[in-house]
Amino acid sequence: AKANGRIQGKVTTADGGSLGLPKLTSEQDNLGDVDMQIALVFLQDQSRINPKEPLGDIKSLTGTDGSYSISGLAPGKYTLRVLSRNYIMYLKKNLVISANSAYIQDVSLVKGGAVAGSITGADGTSPSIDDANTVLAISSDYTKMVLGEITWDEDTKLVSAYRIDGLEPGVSYSIILLPKTDNMSSADNIIVAASNLVVSAGQEKVLDIAYTPSTPSFMMVVAKQDGKFNLKIVSTQPLRKE
Repeated sequence: AKANGRIQGKVTTADGGSLGLPKLTSEQDNLGDVDMQIALVFLQDQSRINPKEPLGDIKSLTGTDGSYSISGLAPGKYTLRVLSRNYIMYLKKNLVISANSAYIQDVSLVKGGAVAGSITGADGTSPSIDDANTVLAISSDYTKMVLGEITWDEDTKLVSAYRIDGLEPGVSYSIILLPKTDNMSSADNIIVAASNLVVSAGQEKVLDIAYTPSTPSFMMVVAKQDGKFNLKIVSTQPLRKE
């Protein structure tokens, strides 16, 4: 089938507030200035999930009026996500895109809560941006994920703070720190920095978190071959960085 389907619509906010482009990771995807009053739209073909792009591998920006349009889509079922600073991520699954037609999907975003604070190591030092590259909040049932922002110094490459906007009121979240990786779904050294975080609508909670990487554990494997014993020591984490 030809990839000539399209989805379009307009993104607004339920309270009449301004849209705001979220900064998803410490290395913004060059999508635009985070001060722009626009929203970020993700679309994912449900038949081809990309673990490197957990929100969706098709990205687009709205206009300043909230309008968006994504064309060149192959027929099939898609998942739509819309993100804007200070608002709960919009999620709709099973959008059926047909050939030679446009699917109209307007979006109204609802105000969420926020959490922010400092990031320090257990010894009071600051982790590097490679070690604490991404911060996100995940609900206890793993159905909701909100990506946040990392504040870091471009000269020292050290992290100092974080912020997560658009948390759904009443939902219990854990705050996760991830190292720099090409695959968020299989990152090593994932750190659960906080648990049981609940906010109310419009609330901005202050919560300082600690970067506390787990200590590597070791396992000794002994095998006998041709009358000789071979000893192998395996670590759960790399002992040095490349």
